[in-house]
Amino acid sequence: MKKIILPFVLMLMFLSTLFAFAETVVYTPTSQSSSKAQVASTLSATLKPSGLLMVNHLTPCKLQVVVTNNGDEEYNGVIKIVGYYKPEYPENEAEVRYTNGEGDNITVAPHSDATLNLDVSLYTKDPFEDCPYFYFWVKDKDGNDMASAVKVAIDKDPKPYLVLVGVENNATPNEFENAYVGDSYCRFPKVNDDFALVRYAFRNIGSAGKLHFTISCADPTS
Repeated sequence: MKKIILPFVLMLMFLSTLFAFAETVVYTPTSQSSSKAQVASTLSATLKPSGLLMVNHLTPCKLQVVVTNNGDEEYNGVIKIVGYYKPEYPENEAEVRYTNGEGDNITVAPHSDATLNLDVSLYTKDPFEDCPYFYFWVKDKDGNDMASAVKVAIDKDPKPYLVLVGVENNATPNEFENAYVGDSYCRFPKVNDDFALVRYAFRNIGSAGKLHFTISCADPTS
């Protein structure tokens, strides 16, 4: 009877070993498939603005984005920047107040940094009037956050900035007549009215201000 039990016990031990080995093999592909997500999670970003963000301003703010790759694999893909006037990520695309589109391509070697240099311009005044800060998110190609709600101060006292948006006159195209500017004889655009009319249209994309201007003839001979 003892001779029969011993082989049976040995057979059970052998089968249990095979089952344990098979179970280990089954779960190995799962750990390999998660390597992509692990690489993405090793990216982080810091934002370094050149100064205050200026709303409705001609001069954009220089924004430097430093991407750090702490992983063992190279990152090659886009980096997307999203800006909003609240510390919560915008719920829909219509609320986004700054974005670099589909993103900028960047390559970051393992355990190293790479830099993106961006120009950030905010031309819509409302709803920034009462906001002291603007917030940025940095995302990798898989949509993972590399930096969240990084705040940058907004310039609360922007200067007036005027843009020439149109010029009109009552001159006949490509026709001229004799005229004088002081004692200088010159060729002047022909008009059919009693006076020449020139109208300039300006747009102020900064804060309120006054405009003082003069019109002069720089070169009578031309």
